[in-house]
Amino acid sequence: MTLESAIGLSRSHSVSETPPTPPPVPESAVTNMRTDKVIVDFSVVEEEWSKRVWPVSWSENNILLFGRGARVHYKNLSANEAIGQLCKFREDQGNLRLIECAGKDYPNLVAVSSSNGHIQLWDLAAKKMVSKWSTKSTAAIQWNGPILTVGGERGSIRQFDTRVPDTTKMKEQAKKTMRHQSKISSLAWNIDGKFLASGDESGQVHIWDPRLQNAPLEVGEMIQRRKKIQHVGVIT
Repeated sequence: MTLESAIGLSRSHSVSETPPTPPPVPESAVTNMRTDKVIVDFSVVEEEWSKRVWPVSWSENNILLFGRGARVHYKNLSANEAIGQLCKFREDQGNLRLIECAGKDYPNLVAVSSSNGHIQLWDLAAKKMVSKWSTKSTAAIQWNGPILTVGGERGSIRQFDTRVPDTTKMKEQAKKTMRHQSKISSLAWNIDGKFLASGDESGQVHIWDPRLQNAPLEVGEMIQRRKKIQHVGVIT
């Protein structure tokens, strides 16, 4: 047998032993993002970029919401529909700052807030505002079932129960916690909605159990006689 024949047999043997690549599972990104692509292009005047933020959120019903200036637009990605405008903040209400869709229990509910602390709740199916109120500031928002958690510019965290129809009573009953010394930059509830993580611009992270106490849990490293999670830079 020549050297070339031996190499050829070795190659064919190695190829025959290589198992075939299995097809991607139906839930994989390869399957769902292989060919279809939607591009939403909303050009913005260049000088506006330094003045505003451009929030985006995605509902449980596959509706993409995004901001442009003081307006909130939506695009139903499950239907062949044009982009629509959901709402617009008045000039005295400030710039659009945050958009946050509620979870699977409230798939048509979305919260939007402005830089001046105005919060509105909208029904995506009816394209109708269902509630509105104002607070001192809104730096971060996050849903936990019907509860809207709002983080403030000065480190406050408030829990608004949106099931209360009277917004005045809702604001009076809202639970408030104060431990952060900097602007709240991030909020996240765990999967079963029992623990809240909050981060601020100074790099500090607190873990809360609202059922037990009005103070964060002592987790992390011992810093100034108290356990904390402390990072360098803004928590996002």
